[in-house]
Amino acid sequence: MNWSASIILTVFVLLVCAGGAWASVLCDDQPAKDLALQKGVVLSAFDWAKVRTPIVLLGDSHGEIDLDVLTTSLAQLRGPRNVKSCLYLEFPRSINRRDLEKLLHAVPSGMSEYFLRILAQADDLDFKVKMVNLAVKPGQPEPRDSAQTTAMASRIVKLMNEGVCKTGVLLAGAAHIAADYTWNFSLRSLLRKSNVQHLAIYFVNSRINIAADERSRSWAEECSNAKENFAYKLPLILSTKSISNKLLWPNYSGLAKFGDFDYLILFEK
Repeated sequence: MNWSASIILTVFVLLVCAGGAWASVLCDDQPAKDLALQKGVVLSAFDWAKVRTPIVLLGDSHGEIDLDVLTTSLAQLRGPRNVKSCLYLEFPRSINRRDLEKLLHAVPSGMSEYFLRILAQADDLDFKVKMVNLAVKPGQPEPRDSAQTTAMASRIVKLMNEGVCKTGVLLAGAAHIAADYTWNFSLRSLLRKSNVQHLAIYFVNSRINIAADERSRSWAEECSNAKENFAYKLPLILSTKSISNKLLWPNYSGLAKFGDFDYLILFEK
């Protein structure tokens, strides 16, 4: 099927809407920031065996993750090459891999570059790339986020049940993973209902003020009095257990918490 550039623009709108309204109170909480410095592990020294589960959900803001950090994470999560593993992307499943690449080249942008490099990394790591979002056509209204979340969970479960993917990594807007909407489910709760063992990781850029309110400041400015010492330690990964009850996006709906993810990766872009 021939796809026009308008499809990819529609897709980008879906992606940005899913991940763009983020706010974090972690930047206002000095004890939490100190905890990150005390308990965070430098990414290169982390024992990745702790997070290798059948499905790993990576919560991002579509283009904001440092690509070196992301590709390092994907390489560590790939597991044995003799196991069928899929990289699930939040693109409509009506677009195949070849058409997606054509569309990304046709609409040059930072986000296009971002996903083209991810596709190249998937090839290097022998991931099967699978689109898991709802099918869209030009002129169609934007699907509700709840419908997108349900579609992605169903597609992942189906591919696993059919043996197409024994393991997999999903790269999706974190708002689909966290319980941050008026409906009473998320990707995580839907996967649990299907008895799919999984784990979720949330990525935070230290140089961007991701808070929606003026009270918060960037991690890079506020995380430590010894700013240069903090920057030296990035990227860090830490368990969210000690900050699980802290709100993740209070101005969005007031529901999402760091506990919706198992680990936090803090990077500098």
